[in-house]
Amino acid sequence: MILTDVKNAIIKKLHTAFENFEIYSSPTEQGVQAPCFFVSWKETKEIQDFGKCYFRIYTFDIDYFPPLDGSFNDEEISESLFDVLEWIKVGDFPVRCINSSADAKFIPFTFTISYKIRITKQESQKQMIQKLEQNTKLKD
Repeated sequence: MILTDVKNAIIKKLHTAFENFEIYSSPTEQGVQAPCFFVSWKETKEIQDFGKCYFRIYTFDIDYFPPLDGSFNDEEISESLFDVLEWIKVGDFPVRCINSSADAKFIPFTFTISYKIRITKQESQKQMIQKLEQNTKLKD
């Protein structure tokens, strides 16, 4: 599933760039260990290109929970996210983000990023409807 592959690629890049941060991808009842990131799928859009070719735009929110002691600068983390997540590798293919933004109004601050991937849909098997003939002549 491409959605899962994109999410895993984001998580992998975050692990590489922020080795000392926990990264979560699903809710946890135990809470989170700051500093950390929480990666969540926001939405997917599909746009037909031509024929069986489509573009899917996968959008994710990455919430950053800073440490309580303020030892990390939120602005530096935000700037780093733009650079770190500009390119990800999905399968064997590099994919570049098409849109990204950071919103630091509240804690956690949210970094939103979108990736556009071209897909080709397979033709679905259509059930053939058999022709039914009805004889409507009256019997003599």
